[in-house]
Amino acid sequence: MKTTKLYCTLLAILFTINSCSTSNSNYKFSKVTVQRVSNFASEFRTYCALDPKSNFELNAVDASFFGDFQTALDQATKREPVATDPSERFSHAAGEMDKAQIVRALQAEISNPSTTAEDKSSAQTFLDLLTTPTAEELFASSKSVSAISYIVEKAKAHHFTLINEAHYNSQHRAFTKELLKPLWEEGYRYLALEALGYEDISLQERGYPIIASGYYLKDSNFGNLVREALQLGYTLVAYETQNKHDGTPRDRDQAINIFKQTWNKDQKGKVLVHAGYNHISEAGDTDYEPMGHQLKKLLNQEILTIDQVQMVGLNDPLKLHPYYREAARNYELSEPTVFMSSKGEAIIDPILRLGTDVQVYHPTTKYELGRPHWMKTSKLKQIPLTSEFDAYEGFLVQALHQSEKEESVPVDQFIIGKGSAFLLQSGKYNLRIINCEGELVGVAQLEID
Repeated sequence: MKTTKLYCTLLAILFTINSCSTSNSNYKFSKVTVQRVSNFASEFRTYCALDPKSNFELNAVDASFFGDFQTALDQATKREPVATDPSERFSHAAGEMDKAQIVRALQAEISNPSTTAEDKSSAQTFLDLLTTPTAEELFASSKSVSAISYIVEKAKAHHFTLINEAHYNSQHRAFTKELLKPLWEEGYRYLALEALGYEDISLQERGYPIIASGYYLKDSNFGNLVREALQLGYTLVAYETQNKHDGTPRDRDQAINIFKQTWNKDQKGKVLVHAGYNHISEAGDTDYEPMGHQLKKLLNQEILTIDQVQMVGLNDPLKLHPYYREAARNYELSEPTVFMSSKGEAIIDPILRLGTDVQVYHPTTKYELGRPHWMKTSKLKQIPLTSEFDAYEGFLVQALHQSEKEESVPVDQFIIGKGSAFLLQSGKYNLRIINCEGELVGVAQLEID
């Protein structure tokens, strides 16, 4: 008779057993062997010493690398301003002027054939802001649909799909990973990654990332995104500029690099691009032309652009986007969602509307045994740590495939706390325990049936 997960966990606590059987999996931990290597993980030492009152973006990124998603979100929240309803953003700009008069002037500017494309874009943005309903009005008659289903259906009609991420938010990488298989089935064959470096020339053949594969790939969720893509058969594309450019020149290099490695040599295999923040935008002006804007011009075709940065849960209700706040009030956000207006259009912040086709609303993160709900998939098994790990509370624990090199990106890693658990597929793993001095202090093995 199989023991329950609760019973199994109690046995582990009471009798310090290292193996167990649950209703979901059988697994076995070896004993932890003390093994000391100094200067083993200097970046974890940096994370342990972070100043929570400054460098919020960098702190959030560092915390996400080591599976400390609660600290990552806390730091990311601190860098965000208090949110305002899009319908109110430019109300002060009108002053005493008549709103209807401004709207008519903007409409005339947009319809004037002599107006430049840039001026039309600016006029349309202002018009959208002046005429957009309040969040309450929008969501009173809205409809929710699965983000994955909606995006995959839209992607069928496009050769290029671009999706962004906030660099601190591993949830965004987990979502893109879930898109890989259904998009593969629709003909997508290339995965272009802004975060992918150029030094790891053996990545495609090797089949898994190493620490040198790219800065942000140190995040296990990003590493697993790459593993999944390679297992499915995607060709990876590194496209970041190799020059010391920023702004428009940097994005021009990015667009050209994507174009040359995909459409210019293969017009059959479709392309998924995973980029940071606003680089995916189709809208540009004289101050900044994003990669998406420039790629669209190079291709001379429509592209599909998906924002998942803006509509996320934060730790301060005042900093939540009003659309997100209203969506959460009207709906149970249990999965990544797209909201449709009464006109059948995707609801998007009007500032982004000209350059973005879809906006994904992510559920607020919930935790079980210290791990976020969005990491859990049908392939992963929840493996509680045995009581032997209690002595290492606050240390970093990493799991690496035994079939992969020691410098591979861990398939899972997190800060050990009371009742912590791995989220892993069946397989054999090497475990490493690292203290806040960046010193390797212990190793073990884990086998999951």
